[in-house]
Amino acid sequence: MSLFTSSSKFKESAKPLVLFLTVQAIACTLVLLVPWTGAGWFQDLIVEQVDGDSRDVVIMGDSKVFPFVDGRIDCPFFEQPAYAFAWDSSTVLYHRILYDRLIHETSLRPRVVFYSLGANNFAEEGLHVQRDYAIRFVARPKDLIGYTGMKGSLPFLADAFFSRLYPIYGRRIEITHLMFRGYKMREIDLSPPERDLIADQNYLLIYQRGFFSNYKVSEFHMENLKRFSEEVRASGAELILLDLPVTQEMRDLEKEFAQEWDDRIQRFSEDNQVRYLDLRDHPEMLFRDINHLSNISAKEVSERWLQPLVDEGLGQ
Repeated sequence: MSLFTSSSKFKESAKPLVLFLTVQAIACTLVLLVPWTGAGWFQDLIVEQVDGDSRDVVIMGDSKVFPFVDGRIDCPFFEQPAYAFAWDSSTVLYHRILYDRLIHETSLRPRVVFYSLGANNFAEEGLHVQRDYAIRFVARPKDLIGYTGMKGSLPFLADAFFSRLYPIYGRRIEITHLMFRGYKMREIDLSPPERDLIADQNYLLIYQRGFFSNYKVSEFHMENLKRFSEEVRASGAELILLDLPVTQEMRDLEKEFAQEWDDRIQRFSEDNQVRYLDLRDHPEMLFRDINHLSNISAKEVSERWLQPLVDEGLGQ
């Protein structure tokens, strides 16, 4: 076989690989150039809108906070002007980064910060933790350095490194889940909600299989919660951890599969002197679906339980 023939065969066999690498390079370039309207964009938007308009009260968290939102970031359910920062499927990493940006890049100096959390946000093998997009593209270099040495941080740091090396991987949650949804303006509707029973049942199955199967609390996320509480305290605010009401079906699921969360968050509250308000056992509330309050019940939660804590925190 001649050298020329061998070279030709090699070129032919290499064509699929070259084509694959070319397509991947083009795709990664496009991913880097796309004007994303996802989680990172939302943080930029908040920083821009909040600067120059400081408020005493902030409530932040994942989609459970959406019922408290009017417009993009306003919350009308407190006697004082308040902000509500909600982003879908977010964990404590996302909100810790957001709060740090708000304190260092804006004039916002809240005095009471409610952080809505739950067993799903801290499930080590759950969807929110496994696909935690905060560390993949929202986290800044200083955040990644700060994670070094935290218990359980190594897999997340490796994930962050590979996400930056291969942007399609880092943005995959936005591409498959969040990219085209944008962030719609929200309107408060105080009429009783209509529930979709089939959707509720599917939702319950997703939680059972995607969050509470082999439930174990993520040590990395608990350490971030501890540091978040310290940073909020250092900024002059009181952090109040908030487990919002859920339906009886969801509560039964948590009790059956995620009892470890109840034990850990209570111990965290005591060890770190952070107030924890557990409102999950209030199935009498009106819900939009099996896991989210309606606007009218978000208003009731604010007036009945949260406002007295705000008054206490503000010395009123």
